[in-house]
Amino acid sequence: MGVFRYVSKYRLYLAIDAVIMLFGYLLIQQGFSNPEDKYSAVYLAIGTSMIAAGIVAILELWKEVSAAHVLARLRNVINEAGIEWVYRKRDIDKYDDLMAGLNGSLDIAGYSLGGFFDSYSEILKQKLKFEGVRARVLLVDPCSEFAKSRARVEGKGSCFFHERARGFLSYFENVDNIEIRFLDDQLTTMYFRIDKKLFVGPHMHAKQSKATLTFELNEGHWLHEEYVREFERLWGAAKIAKLDS
Repeated sequence: MGVFRYVSKYRLYLAIDAVIMLFGYLLIQQGFSNPEDKYSAVYLAIGTSMIAAGIVAILELWKEVSAAHVLARLRNVINEAGIEWVYRKRDIDKYDDLMAGLNGSLDIAGYSLGGFFDSYSEILKQKLKFEGVRARVLLVDPCSEFAKSRARVEGKGSCFFHERARGFLSYFENVDNIEIRFLDDQLTTMYFRIDKKLFVGPHMHAKQSKATLTFELNEGHWLHEEYVREFERLWGAAKIAKLDS
């Protein structure tokens, strides 16, 4: 029914097309009704050409309307979900400006967060000195079987995540306004929220996290809110980070 409503916008176009086809039909009738008329063949040729052109015009309109209808539905789905953009990788230049402008809260989850630490640990430590800036860091417990399994899948050494976590904890030791927790479970999704901007993406089998696709989600839409709730569930299930010596 949506297609027919869309077609109704082209009433004038269809009316003109119908008039052309009707005129073509009348010319064909004229050609058939007076076969001895020396112009009957001309009437038939012109009439059939006009009807053929009318049919082609209708088919082209139907093709255009159908494509526009599908595109409109697709846009509606994307808009309702709140998908702002899809990136081919985790390492996005946009992070630089967002981290530089951080003035509220930061939530992030991952297995090692090595790329984040290497790029933004220093600026985050500086930001945490300002009143009102808070950070929550969720890491998969590097001593868990989930972390060890992920390390093997990614072709890393068994101690890789453990050393990364140790470096993270040591760097932010005695820094206020940041809390780091360990999750004793697998993490299916990368989660990175900088103030109101949220970036998420799957952890794919045997593929480096930094090379995996990432979605940017807008606040106030259902997909954004679903991921926010998921982070809160994971955060509630995690424990304060502490490594055995």
